[in-house]
Amino acid sequence: MSKVSIGSITCTRCGENIPVHTYEYINSIEDSRLAELLVGRGLFTRVCPKCGETYETVYPTMYHLAEKNKMIMFAPDDECSKEYEESSQVFVQMGVDRRIVRSISDLIEKVNIFNADLRDTCVEVVKIMLFSRFYQEGKDVRHIYFDRVDGEDAIFDVDTLDGWLAVPVSIETIRGLAGDIPQEIDNLTVDVRTMGEYLKGIGG
Repeated sequence: MSKVSIGSITCTRCGENIPVHTYEYINSIEDSRLAELLVGRGLFTRVCPKCGETYETVYPTMYHLAEKNKMIMFAPDDECSKEYEESSQVFVQMGVDRRIVRSISDLIEKVNIFNADLRDTCVEVVKIMLFSRFYQEGKDVRHIYFDRVDGEDAIFDVDTLDGWLAVPVSIETIRGLAGDIPQEIDNLTVDVRTMGEYLKGIGG
């Protein structure tokens, strides 16, 4: 069952007291409503009921994507990351695959990747390929996120200095990478940096 704490923040614009619900643990099967709110950033967005000012509330949470046997832990700082790594050992014993992420955007991306039945290791390698492609084209890219599946393609949102681009990559290409990436490197932290280090280590 999902675990929730209730607090409040004060609107810096009008002084109104804004109720804040923070969720320490969310089970995607037991509370599908919260799962939908998470993907839409609603779990972290608060709107002042008086003046309409919007706030993003950042707090650690454990999201159990139970139907995919995944536990995604949002740890905004090193202390929280270490705590989650230790406290989530019980899920390892249950055979649950764990991930730790450090931003809300990364949390949402992981959920989208696993809901699309893709390996995040393969997705991160594709992102490295896209970074390289845009670099060769002389384009500055700040972030790349997997967004969704559209037909036979995966859509990646690319944040460039000229704005956001939606870039399609075939699902077949992404899944085709799985044979070259050992399952054992699916560890706690899987991102562009860790996969870049892996590729460098094997001479990729």
